[in-house]
Amino acid sequence: KDSAPLIALRNFSSGMMSGATSPATNWFKIKIREYENENSFQVKTWCSRVENIFRDIFNSSNLYRILPSVYKQLGVFGISVFAMISDEESILRCKLLPIGSYRIAKNQKGEVDTICRVYMETARNLFDQFGEENVSKNVLSAIHSNRYEELFEVVHFVEPNKDFNPASVWAKNKEFVSVYYETESKEEKFLSKSGFSRFPYAVFEAEVNGEDVYPSDCPGINALPDVKQLMSMVIDEGKAVKKMISPTYKGPASLKNKKMIDAPAAFIEEDENGRGLSPIYEVNPRVLEVDSIIDKLKESIKEIFYNDLFSMILNTAERSRTATEVNELKEEKMVLLSPLLQQIHNGLIHIMNWVFDELVMLDLLPEAPVEIQGKNLEIEFVSTLAQAQKAVKISAMERFTTFTI
Repeated sequence: KDSAPLIALRNFSSGMMSGATSPATNWFKIKIREYENENSFQVKTWCSRVENIFRDIFNSSNLYRILPSVYKQLGVFGISVFAMISDEESILRCKLLPIGSYRIAKNQKGEVDTICRVYMETARNLFDQFGEENVSKNVLSAIHSNRYEELFEVVHFVEPNKDFNPASVWAKNKEFVSVYYETESKEEKFLSKSGFSRFPYAVFEAEVNGEDVYPSDCPGINALPDVKQLMSMVIDEGKAVKKMISPTYKGPASLKNKKMIDAPAAFIEEDENGRGLSPIYEVNPRVLEVDSIIDKLKESIKEIFYNDLFSMILNTAERSRTATEVNELKEEKMVLLSPLLQQIHNGLIHIMNWVFDELVMLDLLPEAPVEIQGKNLEIEFVSTLAQAQKAVKISAMERFTTFTI
């Protein structure tokens, strides 16, 4: 088989990580929505302090460690989900969900508001998380028998709360209801029943077709035909080369028990008629033509995963293209990447809204100036890819201005 698809996926993940959410750059800014006096010193200072708090939380949490895996799942399957868990030390702790371990549902706005997740958890972790009074007898038995690492199947279900009451402070009246239970437990009780003010899962998804719940278009789906053809041709080429290097031989029966030595100066005794061994058939495949087709398939797979966009400068410099040609190629590729990048931004906005709610609940935000109290925050993405996306419009305006002058 061939590793080109895996390399293309790795480059896709690395490109999205460095281009959209690099921890080494300031990839977002916080602004006040519908606020006219943007140059106010107090407001700009407050927004800057909140930005620094967000960056400190992201750096201290495991968000940047799981985002590469998120982008890999997004590139192959078109969807990636991870749980956002409150943490006493870092505010945010993320847990990536394996593909196939969950099901989602959407509301009439097309937003994910329901998830059912099935996973395995050890007896020790269940005991520590839910307490002795809530776990099943099987878990308690495992704990008392020192079988701390024995696994139990657990279901976590989150859905909109029918008893939602914004004026209530009780968990049972929050916007989303959350329940945990063991699938094999014979006891009719939940491990936990609580609620969330905001949906506790971040969902990254690619293009969704119409009323479908799950994405139907992503680089992995689009590259599947090329990947299958590539693997088939690599196998066929390997078989042809093997037949050339190590063919099947024919010869007289008298040489049946003679031993062939795999060495350049090896000799074998002929029979009484002077006959020796010879290949049954001679294969002379056109390996160069096959290699050419394989190379084209590899390039096609890399292009589907936007590898050519992420390494645009490096690739175009070798071909002696001008800066104008490079910019035009970037604009063309950004048009193709824009829908997926917008979906990624939607997922990042949900994470930041969740973190902001946690900061408000823990009273860790600086006091906001009077003129912006009650107003909504606005997240502006200023990463490399986000700026390149905006530059498409700027280039068109620049060409128009140059033409009019």
